[in-house]
Amino acid sequence: MIMKRKSPADKLSAEIEALRSEQEAAAIEVATLRASRTDLLLSGSDDDVRRLDDAIATAERRRDRAAARIEQAEEQLAVMQAQAAKDEQAALEKEADSAANAAAKLVADNLAKIRTLVHDTLHAIAQADQKVLVANLTRDGDLLPLHLTESRVRRKAPVPKKIISKKVISAWCYEASGDRLPADSIGRVQDQGGGRGRLYPVGMSNNFHPVVKRQFQRVEYLPAVVPPSYVKPLAQALAVPGLRAGDVDIWQPLGSDDPDIVLRTLAELADQSEQDEPQRKAQVEFIPLDAAEDAAAA
Repeated sequence: MIMKRKSPADKLSAEIEALRSEQEAAAIEVATLRASRTDLLLSGSDDDVRRLDDAIATAERRRDRAAARIEQAEEQLAVMQAQAAKDEQAALEKEADSAANAAAKLVADNLAKIRTLVHDTLHAIAQADQKVLVANLTRDGDLLPLHLTESRVRRKAPVPKKIISKKVISAWCYEASGDRLPADSIGRVQDQGGGRGRLYPVGMSNNFHPVVKRQFQRVEYLPAVVPPSYVKPLAQALAVPGLRAGDVDIWQPLGSDDPDIVLRTLAELADQSEQDEPQRKAQVEFIPLDAAEDAAAA
């Protein structure tokens, strides 16, 4: 088993506790000796009294010395604790800076990758859809049109109904309607034989409902799943901001997924993103000469 090493502050705290114990013991000794001095004055010799006074003085010095050492150690401990808190805060800030810098780099790197992925993906979709639309114009009218790009990958295929089990069962039913009896009513059916019976309402013995046994096919199944038929095109759904405030957005949703509009927008964004400095127009201002001289003098 690895023992955790005590810090200097822990050692000093233990020393202070030991000094407090010594101070308390000396104080008790002083009190005890002082309590016996009155009797000794009456019954003892001068030498006995002097020896007792010396013992009291020695105990008081022990008590006072322990108090002084405690005060000194507590001051040292306060300095150590302040330094430890400072060191802990510095370590906390260093760890936070390291984590934030790593995350900031990840944001910059990933947004650069996202920019490439978004632009390449939308560009490929728009170019392919242009070709599909052109091909569909001259496609045989008896044939279904070719599917656009995103409908080929972003729509889920329907899932058919799946039968888990089938079996034939017999169940009591109301003779008049043919509806099956509720589960809590079956115990009150009086079987008359031949697949016929009587269902007596609770608390009644004269009136009854004629019931019959009928066969059913019990089918356990998973229902079919029909996914939504429409998926919002990426050009109209994606929203990715630029890295910094004022940067050109990587992509903002368009009002249309028309391939020509998408390709034109991509070209405009590519031109804007190549400009590191924002476009600025020269401005003109007129400064009075006296104001200009005052500013220069200041």
